[in-house]
Amino acid sequence: MNRMLVAFLVILVAIAVLLLGGVFSETIVAVIRRRFPSFSYEGDIFLLIGLLALAAFAVGLVVMYVLLRP
Repeated sequence: MNRMLVAFLVILVAIAVLLLGGVFSETIVAVIRRRFPSFSYEGDIFLLIGLLALAAFAVGLVVMYVLLRP
């Protein structure tokens, strides 16, 4: 399989996980708080920071691809 295709699929899966984690944060917190009552999780902060980090990673991959291309 092509390496770029694998990288794009990994980024796509990471975006999907971040979006689902942000959208369903209340459900996730309800399940986790059964075992850890003092657990705190902010879905919108998780979503924004995660997508920012993922965007920086994707831009870095594109820059490396452009600069290292023969």
